[in-house]
Amino acid sequence: MNSSFLLATKAKLLNATMVLGDADPFQGVGNLAKDWTGRTIAAGLLVLALGAAITLIVFGFGGDQLRNKMKAKLGYIVLAVIGLAAIVGGIPWLYNMGKQWFGA
Repeated sequence: MNSSFLLATKAKLLNATMVLGDADPFQGVGNLAKDWTGRTIAAGLLVLALGAAITLIVFGFGGDQLRNKMKAKLGYIVLAVIGLAAIVGGIPWLYNMGKQWFGA
């Protein structure tokens, strides 16, 4: 029974290969990944710029007490900005390294 199942599977795969020919079945997924990578990078950079602008506006118009509180937490603010930039930069890096590693 097991050998007939394997034979049927091989026949279906052979038939699919003959029908598809040289067409790449993963081309649609690759195009979608490229499209979403560009959109993700643009959205990430927009959020990063918007967050920095809001922080600077609050810092500029805040009173002395608010400025002192923000200065006390400046390390966390810088860490958050670096983390956001790393995430935005990490997405295309992972995409490009994946293409190199897997030969796409």
